[in-house]
Amino acid sequence: MPTLDELYGKSLDEYFERLDSEIDWERVAKEKSRYFVPAKNEIEIKMLQEAYDELAAKNEELNEYGLQLAINRRQAIVKKRKHLERLKKWNKSL
Repeated sequence: MPTLDELYGKSLDEYFERLDSEIDWERVAKEKSRYFVPAKNEIEIKMLQEAYDELAAKNEELNEYGLQLAINRRQAIVKKRKHLERLKKWNKSL
Protein backbone atom coordinates (compact mmCIF):
# COMPACT_ATOMS: atom_id res chain seq x y z
CA MET A 1 0.00 0.00 0.00
CA PRO A 2 1.37 3.42 -0.86
CA THR A 3 1.67 6.02 1.87
CA LEU A 4 -0.38 9.21 1.76
CA ASP A 5 2.73 11.13 0.75
CA GLU A 6 3.13 8.83 -2.24
CA LEU A 7 -0.56 8.98 -3.08
CA TYR A 8 -0.84 12.74 -3.03
CA GLY A 9 2.74 13.81 -3.77
CA LYS A 10 3.12 16.10 -0.77
CA SER A 11 3.75 15.81 2.93
CA LEU A 12 0.43 15.55 4.75
CA ASP A 13 1.97 15.12 8.21
CA GLU A 14 2.68 18.83 8.46
CA TYR A 15 -0.78 19.67 7.17
CA PHE A 16 -2.48 17.33 9.66
CA GLU A 17 -0.38 18.69 12.53
CA ARG A 18 -1.67 22.14 11.69
CA LEU A 19 -5.23 20.80 11.45
CA ASP A 20 -4.89 19.03 14.82
CA SER A 21 -4.15 22.36 16.49
CA GLU A 22 -7.53 23.65 15.31
CA ILE A 23 -10.48 23.73 17.69
CA ASP A 24 -13.27 23.16 15.14
CA TRP A 25 -13.14 19.33 15.06
CA GLU A 26 -16.00 18.98 12.61
CA ARG A 27 -14.13 21.07 10.04
CA VAL A 28 -10.92 19.17 10.76
CA ALA A 29 -12.65 15.81 10.28
CA LYS A 30 -14.22 17.00 7.03
CA GLU A 31 -10.84 18.20 5.78
CA LYS A 32 -9.14 14.93 6.73
CA SER A 33 -11.94 12.91 5.18
CA ARG A 34 -11.15 14.43 1.79
CA TYR A 35 -7.97 12.37 1.77
CA PHE A 36 -9.55 9.09 2.79
CA VAL A 37 -13.24 8.36 2.37
CA PRO A 38 -16.03 10.84 1.76
CA ALA A 39 -17.99 11.55 4.93
CA LYS A 40 -21.72 11.84 4.26
CA ASN A 41 -22.99 13.02 7.63
CA GLU A 42 -21.93 14.07 11.12
CA ILE A 43 -21.89 10.50 12.46
CA GLU A 44 -19.55 9.40 9.68
CA ILE A 45 -17.38 12.47 10.25
CA LYS A 46 -17.09 11.62 13.95
CA MET A 47 -16.35 7.97 13.15
CA LEU A 48 -13.71 9.03 10.66
CA GLN A 49 -12.07 11.30 13.24
CA GLU A 50 -12.08 8.51 15.85
CA ALA A 51 -10.63 6.04 13.35
CA TYR A 52 -7.92 8.51 12.34
CA ASP A 53 -7.11 9.15 16.01
CA GLU A 54 -6.94 5.40 16.67
CA LEU A 55 -4.42 4.94 13.86
CA ALA A 56 -2.42 7.97 14.96
CA ALA A 57 -2.34 6.69 18.56
CA LYS A 58 -0.96 3.36 17.37
CA ASN A 59 1.54 5.27 15.24
CA GLU A 60 0.58 3.15 12.24
CA GLU A 61 1.31 4.07 8.68
CA LEU A 62 -1.70 5.94 7.39
CA ASN A 63 -3.24 4.39 4.33
CA GLU A 64 -6.75 3.97 3.02
CA TYR A 65 -6.94 0.27 3.90
CA GLY A 66 -5.89 0.78 7.53
CA LEU A 67 -8.28 3.66 7.92
CA GLN A 68 -11.14 1.66 6.44
CA LEU A 69 -10.45 -1.17 8.92
CA ALA A 70 -10.50 1.33 11.79
CA ILE A 71 -13.78 2.80 10.51
CA ASN A 72 -15.27 -0.70 10.26
CA ARG A 73 -14.28 -1.38 13.88
CA ARG A 74 -15.97 1.87 14.93
CA GLN A 75 -19.13 1.00 13.01
CA ALA A 76 -19.27 -2.42 14.69
CA ILE A 77 -18.94 -0.77 18.11
CA VAL A 78 -21.75 1.67 17.30
CA LYS A 79 -24.02 -1.17 16.09
CA LYS A 80 -23.40 -3.17 19.28
CA ARG A 81 -24.03 -0.10 21.43
CA LYS A 82 -27.33 0.63 19.65
CA HIS A 83 -28.38 -3.01 20.00
CA LEU A 84 -27.64 -2.95 23.74
CA GLU A 85 -29.64 0.28 24.13
CA ARG A 86 -32.62 -1.33 22.38
CA LEU A 87 -32.36 -4.37 24.65
CA LYS A 88 -32.29 -2.15 27.74
CA LYS A 89 -35.39 -0.26 26.57
CA TRP A 90 -37.15 -3.54 25.80
CA ASN A 91 -36.21 -4.92 29.24
CA LYS A 92 -37.59 -1.82 30.96
CA SER A 93 -40.86 -2.13 29.08
CA LEU A 94 -41.47 -5.64 30.47
